[in-house]
Amino acid sequence: GLHYDLHATADDTTLGTRSAPAELVPTLTALRPDFVQTDCKGHAGYVSWFSETPGAAVPPGLAHDALADWRDATRALGVPLHCHYSGIWDMAATERRPEWRVIPADAVAGGANREWEGKVCPRSGYLDELLLPQFRELVDRYGVDGFWVDGDLW
Repeated sequence: GLHYDLHATADDTTLGTRSAPAELVPTLTALRPDFVQTDCKGHAGYVSWFSETPGAAVPPGLAHDALADWRDATRALGVPLHCHYSGIWDMAATERRPEWRVIPADAVAGGANREWEGKVCPRSGYLDELLLPQFRELVDRYGVDGFWVDGDLW
């Protein structure tokens, strides 16, 4: 397989500008991958496509829908498309919705534990209000064939 990892941020300004199927298809043809896995949301919480899910963190500099290009290229070659998605490590979501944050025991006792910064509690509204709606959006809009959910060991 081929794994393309991006982890978009709010500072990116040229996302999606170098992913035309005319560029991707020859490269993928030469590589002959069994599947392609592209990035769709990294630990910063920003997506790499124009998500329509309420509350999605779309980078202000997102220039083009590269995910649509990756889908077109993989479809042309008959190769499955998977997405890398940072699960419960989401800096943007925890900044926007602090009630979704994990609160470790030492923080309750007054300690400061930065290891938990940006980590989402799986019992919060995050799964139903952001993660699952985005997965449905990725399947419905792009026909994504699978996901690698990253960042969930915390």
